[in-house]
Amino acid sequence: NIPNFPDGGINGFRQLVASKIKYNRIDPFQHLPAEQARELRHLILERRPVPKTILKSSLEFIVEIDGTLSGISAKGENQSFNEEIERAVKSIQTKWIPAEVKGEKVRSKYYVPVKIMVE
Repeated sequence: NIPNFPDGGINGFRQLVASKIKYNRIDPFQHLPAEQARELRHLILERRPVPKTILKSSLEFIVEIDGTLSGISAKGENQSFNEEIERAVKSIQTKWIPAEVKGEKVRSKYYVPVKIMVE
């Protein structure tokens, strides 16, 4: 039996994480080469169209037997995005329903791909 988020399963968890993310803390160009990031920021200042940027990260954590999360870590190209995902997940108070093996609660690692489009 895999772990489950009690408020809507994995989709409910994703929605809750998205609602906790403070997008003004994310630098959407941080992972780009300096010259390219500078050019995009210049376009923004001139109020010219900027290409959409998709930020991706792989969130992983451990669901403990009491339903709390530990080992929360996000890995992707954009460090500001990773840090904000980690902050958002740590702010969630809802406990998960832990995994079970033969009727006994066990710790388990969980992976969630996360991505956002920045316009």
